Amino acid sequence: FRERASEATLAAVDGKRAEVAAALKLLTENQLNLFDDEERTCRDEAEAALLGAIDRSNRDAMNWADLALGHLDLSFGRPEASDRLESIWARPWIGEPRLIGAADAVEAAIRAGRGEVARARLTDLQRWTAETGASWALPLVERCRALVSTDADAERHFQEALLLHEASGAAFDRARTQLLFGEFLRRARRRTEARTQLR
Repeated sequence: FRERASEATLAAVDGKRAEVAAALKLLTENQLNLFDDEERTCRDEAEAALLGAIDRSNRDAMNWADLALGHLDLSFGRPEASDRLESIWARPWIGEPRLIGAADAVEAAIRAGRGEVARARLTDLQRWTAETGASWALPLVERCRALVSTDADAERHFQEALLLHEASGAAFDRARTQLLFGEFLRRARRRTEARTQLR
C-alpha cells in the first residue's frame, strides 16, 4: 500500500495527470486494507496527492483523493466522512468516482444523520447501476436500501444484499454488508443473530 500511495504523491508533484488519477484509483482500492498504525501514513500520502491534484487543476484526481480520504474516515467511523465524500458531488461531473463512492456516501450520510443526502446518493447509485448494468453494484444497492429503510424492510434488503454478494464474489463488500447487518440486528437486541454476521 505505501508504495502505491507514494506513487500517487510523486505523480501529483510531477504533474502527470493520467498517472495521478491511476495511482489514486489504486490508493482508493487499497484504502480499507489498513491497520491502525498505518492510518497516518495513508492520510499523509493521500492528502499530499490531493494537494498535487489541486495544484494541477486535475478534478479527476481530486475526486479520487477525496474518495480515498472519505473511505479512510468511514473505516474509522468518523462523521466527517460524509463531508469528504460529498465534496465529490460538489465538483463538475466526473462519473466513475461517484459511482464507486456512492454506497460509501450513503453509509457515511446515515452515520452523520443526513437521511436526505443518503437517499439522494442511493438514487444516484440505483440509476447508474441500471444504466451500466454493473452486477458488482447490485448488492450495494440493496445494502443502501436497507440503510435508508424502516426495520422490516431493512432486514429484507440486507438479506437480499447477502444473496447477491454470493454471486458477485466481492469478499470485502460482503464483509461490509455483514458488519452493517450485524449492527442492525444488535440494535434490535437480536444478539445471537448479530453474532452470526459479526463473527
